[in-house]
Amino acid sequence: MPELKDLEIALRSDTPIIVIETQEEPRAVDLDKLAVNSAEFSGAEIEQAIISAIYSADAKNLIANTDIVIDELFRTQPLAIVMSEKIGGLRSWAKGRAVAAH
Repeated sequence: MPELKDLEIALRSDTPIIVIETQEEPRAVDLDKLAVNSAEFSGAEIEQAIISAIYSADAKNLIANTDIVIDELFRTQPLAIVMSEKIGGLRSWAKGRAVAAH
């Protein structure tokens, strides 16, 4: 089982990637491809999909890659969709009561 050491976003000149460091070896995820397939997901949800992809790939004796991360994302629904009514209610309540984050 891989041990996750760190998730690092590395913006390379031509292809932004997320580098997943494990004890075995660094693994790259294509950030552009991931962004297209994760529009409604939060950063924390994407991070958990990456971690799930590492374990899922390891169980199949594969190395985690962009497609496995995207598969893990598609196995779930983003909270922005699942909790849209509650989020909308909180936004309505906060309007005029709180300072908007920019």
